[in-house]
Amino acid sequence: MKKIAMIGLLVLSLVLSGCASRKANAQTDGSVSPDGVSGPEVATTLPESGGGPIEPLPANGGAAAIIKFEDNGRTFTYKVGDSFLLNLGAGIYDWEVTIDQQSVISLKMGVEVIDGVQGTFEALKTGTALLTAIGNPKCLKSNPPCMMPTVLFKVTLIVE
Repeated sequence: MKKIAMIGLLVLSLVLSGCASRKANAQTDGSVSPDGVSGPEVATTLPESGGGPIEPLPANGGAAAIIKFEDNGRTFTYKVGDSFLLNLGAGIYDWEVTIDQQSVISLKMGVEVIDGVQGTFEALKTGTALLTAIGNPKCLKSNPPCMMPTVLFKVTLIVE
């Protein structure tokens, strides 16, 4: 009987120890890992300044220096010599960009850009240009192709 009671207590203690929470382990960098997995501590507070991402403006303080997909349909005004970045994202689309008046706005050649950025453009002379980008879903190239629609992006660019 004592043997059965001892085995019962042993099984009970094993079950209870498995259900108990793990003790926090101190890491060499001073952080504490509650689950025993080492790694850096992650900050969960926001900076005091608030706001959001800061985007640079051109020297004239006017139009955006970065044109994004959310700007679809907008009109931007620049001065000769200003430049902007077209960033429609790398996501799920392959972008084909055209400008109807390349003598007014032109793609800067020889400028490397990160993935998701379609290029850096420069205002060359006064006039108006329409920048159009057609985004074809990358999955259209798969077999079988996906059924996602192509998207159209347009902005009007005025150079004074």
